[in-house]
Amino acid sequence: MKLTNTDLIQNRYKYSIESLEENVSHLDKKIMLSTQNLTADFCAKYIYDGDIIGGDEDSYIYDIYYILGKQKHISENELAAKIRLYNVL
Repeated sequence: MKLTNTDLIQNRYKYSIESLEENVSHLDKKIMLSTQNLTADFCAKYIYDGDIIGGDEDSYIYDIYYILGKQKHISENELAAKIRLYNVL
């Protein structure tokens, strides 16, 4: 099933991680963070970006603290551990 950003907005917290992973290449990260319940694993793989150059208008969006602010059920330690696991920290 091909998901769109509109699907995510209209169906908050509905989609499984598997469905999101199948569609991640064409979905907006900010919309996923704001509308779906994500795992630390998913955020480390697909959302977090430690290589964003400072000064970019959206450079803060994909850092640990922004992710944690949107996904309050994830702990900082859990997310940091997953990020280290994928060698992106």
